[in-house]
Amino acid sequence: MKKLLILGILCSLSYSVNATVWKCTFNEQARLVPYEGIQVSNNLNFELMFEINDNKVNVIGNNGSEPVRSNWGDNAVTFVEELNTGINQTTTVIFQSGSAVHSRHTLMGGAVFLPSQYYGACVNMSY
Repeated sequence: MKKLLILGILCSLSYSVNATVWKCTFNEQARLVPYEGIQVSNNLNFELMFEINDNKVNVIGNNGSEPVRSNWGDNAVTFVEELNTGINQTTTVIFQSGSAVHSRHTLMGGAVFLPSQYYGACVNMSY
């Protein structure tokens, strides 16, 4: 059901034939748990999709679609989601291998930092 919802959102956003879609799957995670320390898990199945259309980028995830900034380099691209809290969440993808890291810098209650990183890969679905 979740994949159908994401596909529906993606189709509604694709207003140009030139849209590029990257699907990113993350299956490893490291996160800080207050009072417990860093926990690592490798049984994760977390997906994000990025739609690039006319130099505008949207991230599509469990909470719908949000515009993000992108920083394109010679070897990688970083997508930056700017949150109302002033904290950014980023996804960086290496072009050659597709390897990706998604970093969340979550702020709970305005006072407790809950950082986490997800490790996986992205595939360009537009080919």
